[in-house]
Amino acid sequence: MTENNPITQRLDHISAQYRQATLDMSVRLLRWLPSANAAKLLQTWLVMECEGLSDSADLFLRCESHFVDARDYSKTLILELSRQYDLNRPDVEKSGIKCDWQVDFNYISEQETDLERLLRVYQSFRRYYRNYFDYIVLILQPAKVADEAAYLEWINQFIRHSDSHNLLLMVEDDPITPRYTAVQESNPAHVVALHPQADFFDAMKEIALQADAGEPGDTFRMAFIEFGQQIGLRDYESAIAKAETALRVATDNQWPEMQVTALLSLSQAQQGQQHKTSALASLTDAIDSAEQVPDAYLKSKLSVVACMARGGFHLLEENYPAAGADYARAAHCARACMDNVMCYEGWRCATMSRVKDNDKESGWDCAQQGLAAMQSVPLPLLEQSTLSYFLRDVETLLDNKEQHTIYQ
Repeated sequence: MTENNPITQRLDHISAQYRQATLDMSVRLLRWLPSANAAKLLQTWLVMECEGLSDSADLFLRCESHFVDARDYSKTLILELSRQYDLNRPDVEKSGIKCDWQVDFNYISEQETDLERLLRVYQSFRRYYRNYFDYIVLILQPAKVADEAAYLEWINQFIRHSDSHNLLLMVEDDPITPRYTAVQESNPAHVVALHPQADFFDAMKEIALQADAGEPGDTFRMAFIEFGQQIGLRDYESAIAKAETALRVATDNQWPEMQVTALLSLSQAQQGQQHKTSALASLTDAIDSAEQVPDAYLKSKLSVVACMARGGFHLLEENYPAAGADYARAAHCARACMDNVMCYEGWRCATMSRVKDNDKESGWDCAQQGLAAMQSVPLPLLEQSTLSYFLRDVETLLDNKEQHTIYQ
């Protein structure tokens, strides 16, 4: 990377760690163990590699398919290679590179296993394009794992059967609750653990320090960067202090928009510290500060966020009447700024709160508002999980005849 700033410096460091690891020809699995603050930049690096936005000479493939069982997973990864190859074929051909490689879905013998076939297909692909990239890196990120033990054993078998150092697996692990320790212990010569020194908040702090010091805006920004860092470390006491610093700057300079942001952050840290009374007071102050914003559109937007946050707090505390009132208020504010999605979400949450409170009359009023707001939301934005929960709440408010009518 050519741009020399704290972010790119850390991304370059991750690249250097990766390149150093691939020099060991016995390695088959790269296991990243990022801290909470380094995970963000590691994900940025992975996206850049998968999208071909770096200067790497390797091919990175992200594999998010479900793991059902070992045989199915091997077949799925072959299909994933075929799918991504077909998807990128037009762009590759435009660059003058031949795209006539064909996936061999057949077994070469009755004895060939699905894993052996997977290795053969990927090695065939790598040999065909050996002039264009050195390694194929499979980033395993299964969206769902039906059998954890079988998944880890599949990785073990891959490591033991692969005889090509040009085909690598890559995983991201949690250093606090590690998933792949047993795999590394079983294959110490073939698995390398990498600890990226790429703290995102430290990078942001360095960027802030490069700006001219002394201005209130810089003080506010620095406090927020350090707040995010402390929240990531779950040091809520320090996070409270940083949020209070940001709030003091915003208050002294009469910045109501920044006051809302600081108060919402302060409440988050106070909840982490189990200071519930203080957290609720901060949320109420955030709503009041939003009302002081001079721009009508921005006032409504910030009011939506603050009211939804306080509604969520009341919901967790099982204060369902208060939660329903805040969610309804958020919906009204969302309508004022023409935010159809949040208008629907506000009424959905208000309906849920009324149902939990067994207040069917108010619940049905909220549900009708939600059904009306839903008509203005594009279908792709109506997430299936959210919609199903809303319809379930609507169903509880209706008798059998009405249920049939509403679904018709």
